[in-house]
Amino acid sequence: MIGNRQKTTSFAFWLLGRIYSNDLKEGYRGDLEEEYLKRLEKGKWNSSFWLYSQVIRSLPGGFKNMLTNNIALISNYIRLAGRNIIKHKVYSFINITGLTVGMACTLLIVLFIKDELSFDSFFEDKDRIFRVIRVMPDIHGPSTRNPLAPALKKDFPEIEYSSRFWLQSREVTISYEDTWFKEDRIAYAGEDFFRIFSFPFIQGDPETSLQEPGSVVLTSSAAKKYFGVDDPLGKVISFDDVFDLKITGIIKDIPSNSHFFFDFIIPVESFNRIGGYLWGFDTKNFRITDQWMWGMFGTYLKLKPNTDLKAFERKIPDFLKKYSPFNKELLDETLYLQAISDIHLYSRYSSEQSRTSSITLIYILTAAGIVILVMAAFNYTNLATAWYFTRTKEVGMRKVIGARRKQLFTQFLGESFIFTLAGIIISVIAVYLLLPAFNIITGKSLFVSGLTDPYVIVIIIFIGIFTALSSGIYPSIFLSGYKPLKAIVSTNPGAPGGSLIRNILVTSQFTVTIFLFISFSLIREQVDYLSSKSLGFDNEQVLIVPVKDDAVRQQIISVKNELLNYPGVTNVSYSDKLPGSIYGSTTIDLMIEGERKVFELNFANVDPDFIDLYGIEIIMGRNFTQNNPTALADEIIINEKTLSILGWEEPIGRKFRGNTIVGIMRDFHFQPLNNEIEPLGFFGSSGSVMNISVKLTTANIPETISRIEEKWNTLVPQRTFEYYFLDESFNRRYRTERNVSTTVGYLSAIAVTLAFLGLFGLASFMISRRTREIGIRKVLGASYTTVLNLTLKDFLVLILAANTLAWPMAFYIIKNLFLSNFPYHIDPGMNSFAFAGILSLLVTLTAVGAQTLKAANANPADSIRYE
Repeated sequence: MIGNRQKTTSFAFWLLGRIYSNDLKEGYRGDLEEEYLKRLEKGKWNSSFWLYSQVIRSLPGGFKNMLTNNIALISNYIRLAGRNIIKHKVYSFINITGLTVGMACTLLIVLFIKDELSFDSFFEDKDRIFRVIRVMPDIHGPSTRNPLAPALKKDFPEIEYSSRFWLQSREVTISYEDTWFKEDRIAYAGEDFFRIFSFPFIQGDPETSLQEPGSVVLTSSAAKKYFGVDDPLGKVISFDDVFDLKITGIIKDIPSNSHFFFDFIIPVESFNRIGGYLWGFDTKNFRITDQWMWGMFGTYLKLKPNTDLKAFERKIPDFLKKYSPFNKELLDETLYLQAISDIHLYSRYSSEQSRTSSITLIYILTAAGIVILVMAAFNYTNLATAWYFTRTKEVGMRKVIGARRKQLFTQFLGESFIFTLAGIIISVIAVYLLLPAFNIITGKSLFVSGLTDPYVIVIIIFIGIFTALSSGIYPSIFLSGYKPLKAIVSTNPGAPGGSLIRNILVTSQFTVTIFLFISFSLIREQVDYLSSKSLGFDNEQVLIVPVKDDAVRQQIISVKNELLNYPGVTNVSYSDKLPGSIYGSTTIDLMIEGERKVFELNFANVDPDFIDLYGIEIIMGRNFTQNNPTALADEIIINEKTLSILGWEEPIGRKFRGNTIVGIMRDFHFQPLNNEIEPLGFFGSSGSVMNISVKLTTANIPETISRIEEKWNTLVPQRTFEYYFLDESFNRRYRTERNVSTTVGYLSAIAVTLAFLGLFGLASFMISRRTREIGIRKVLGASYTTVLNLTLKDFLVLILAANTLAWPMAFYIIKNLFLSNFPYHIDPGMNSFAFAGILSLLVTLTAVGAQTLKAANANPADSIRYE
């Protein structure tokens, strides 16, 4: 009978036990069982129905009772946590500060990564939008043949829309009536551009806005700058006072998380005229956009739904063969499609016109966020396992008066959650305060509202749960498991293996800290190396004056001669490009001794004084011919890299690309040091003037610049005189590397701070446990050195172990994952490693030694009485 009754009622009473406390449950259960047994004589099903109906009717009251008990319990936990925070102020401050720093850094990193991963995600049908990448023996990048986009659309039914795109690098003047500004965010695109990319239109029709040559679409900010609140649609603006452009559309400002950045976008058809003006040649009978030999435009495609991408790419070789009669170089070329979502993080091409980042940076920051959060949790766990075990008498007394292990476990874990919650709240406030500075460092436009994003909220909740559990569960398990008698009488409380775990955590924390510091030092050395390495030419004291006016170009010789007469000017040269930004290239296809040579030649048009001004060394032949335009137009000087490809033993006097080689110059870094030295040719030219280079002495530089400005104002009074120094321009090219260095530097500082806080708190606890011992040793005549050695030796062993682990790890990762990305890089030396070791030693001496000396200086009588 009893067995049947238990089977029948087990679930009902199990349900009852879930919502009532033990005391209420037992009393209520006895009453139900007694009545159930009476009804059981009248029938099993009726009695069971009655029992379950009673249990169900009791649920609302049970839930109310459970809620009341839980609220009271939580309130009690909060009061206890508050008392402990007040009682142990230093411990509480270190814990909350460590958690706040770790969480604030992690949240900033989360916002940064979220923004990086969101690039170009706002476009409609983004999964069907691709960019074409061109691959040749010496070329790999997004600059494709000029007519490629329309040719692809014509030959492939899988393509819904195609468009060319080119971002103009040269600054020009845009004006409307009396309003004018210098602009450098000008782009050119095909008529399908806005059919591919769903930029929101405020005014105008995206279907037709780029159909007519001479039209232009503006962003909202650009329109307000020129027209204020007036309607800009249909109005005409001037491009460098040379071309008129009619406004056919206004779009919202380009989002910051787009790889595009422009304020003006002009139809590609207009580029046939404007391009000739920009580069100084006649385009009346020459359409740049139709030239297969030129590769400057990016090509974007929007494929039709359900297109097989692999099948599409397999058709490309036949497509290139079809057009090879126009350009035989196409036979050595292949194309593949890059998803638009991959552009920002997976593109590092030298010809990249868009702003890109690196997936490696995302990996680094993700790892850094995890490491910093784990370090904060390590701090908490270390201090918790130390300080919590001073509360064993409290545990024993609670157990004696009836506290259960589950209640104690919940209490201590609850305190961990309260600390974590406090850390989250303060860290969110810290993020709000730090975000402006963080945006300056990273060049981002992040907003604190990003913390309300559902994904970020989920991450914050995960961070809170992870931190609370990882830092609180270990001490909670062992504290709640203490036997009452042992807990009350124990004079040396501690968790099984507690000291071992603390040692592992301290070693791990310092390993990470030392690793980050070594990484920062080596990255900083590499950035300094890039800035200071000899480039093979002289860029010191070189003033660059951009030439944007035909008035200057038409009298460039007289301008040059007048500048040479100024005191403080030692040399003057003009060119279309400058060292550090020579990216223009042309494909060379030659048969040399039966072997075909195909490569890309970077080139610049320079005057005869260019090589002397920049101190470029001629190792064979001579410089350009002076004062003979006819001879000059036939001459070319190539670098050693070009000669090594050609393989000519006697190159002087030979024809190359229709010109006569008159000299061989020593290889120099005409591009930033992120790139290897490539083939280069200088063409002698008296035209194509885009820049004037002025070599100055170190004396009276402001006065010399002032005189140059006066001359300029007489030539082009309507424009503001502009200039910059070339060496400053070179240094700005390593902004990404400097940002990485700065980021790792901040992470290193944060890691050192967390390590110091953790070590300080742990040392404070351990020394407090040995206060009586220190007092006795002082009475017996122990010196400060003896007392210091007593507490320091254990920590120094841990620091030695951390250095032993961190050094090889930092060497391998930085050398193989960072420095290997640079063709020219430092060899990691011992300085950074030794300095990191010294730093870790200083942190230990400061955190541990200061508290040891404080204990040693205390009155021995007070120390012996210390409890």
